[in-house]
Amino acid sequence: MTGGPVDPTMPIPTGGDRRGAPSDPTSPALPGAYDPTVAVPPVVPPPPGGPGGPGGPGGPAGPPPSGGSGDNRTRIILGIVAAVVVIVVGVVVALVVSGGSDKSAPSTSTTSTSASSTTSTTKPSPSTTVTTTVNGPQITAYNATPNPVNCPNNSATVQMTLTWATSNALGVTISIDGPGKFGDYGANGNAQVPFACGGSHSYTITANGQSGQSAQKTITVQGQVVPGPTSTTTTAPPATTTTTHP
Repeated sequence: MTGGPVDPTMPIPTGGDRRGAPSDPTSPALPGAYDPTVAVPPVVPPPPGGPGGPGGPGGPAGPPPSGGSGDNRTRIILGIVAAVVVIVVGVVVALVVSGGSDKSAPSTSTTSTSASSTTSTTKPSPSTTVTTTVNGPQITAYNATPNPVNCPNNSATVQMTLTWATSNALGVTISIDGPGKFGDYGANGNAQVPFACGGSHSYTITANGQSGQSAQKTITVQGQVVPGPTSTTTTAPPATTTTTHP
């Protein structure tokens, strides 16, 4: 039996030849050689153009060889070179276009000024409340004339004069012998008031100011009886009798 692929369907030879044994002792042994129990790899058809195949001896001509890995490397290199050329051309075109735009259009310089705005916050000063104190009324002068008052008798009523002066007052009120009001008068002036003979009497003046403020003074006036002029009675002398003697 000559070396080469073995048909596994064939019976195992019983002679000196063994399945898979090469005809040439110097040839490398096939897998499973010399061991009839090991399966022999399937026989792969030879490539086109090989022995017995298309393009091989005795067979039809096969397609031309593809060139192998060398052709692939060539195509890759050509693709890279083409991509680089396209990129370089694009960059050159962009530079030309941008250069033409710079020459045709005048350059415009725009200066942007940033204004710094400073806001100052002034804290309001605490409010100050000014309280104006209005001075109360004052009686600066007050008197009665005459004092004491001359009366002709204890049952007569005569007139006397009250005089006053005030400050910070709107007016005055005069009362006689108690809280009862006799009359209202100006802040400064004088007035005639009655005096009943037969004793003493009090005259109170009240100065009235703003916001209900007031001030008072009282004068006590004494009366006295002053007798009137005395009448003179003239008595006629006794009659004189003249006797004439002869």
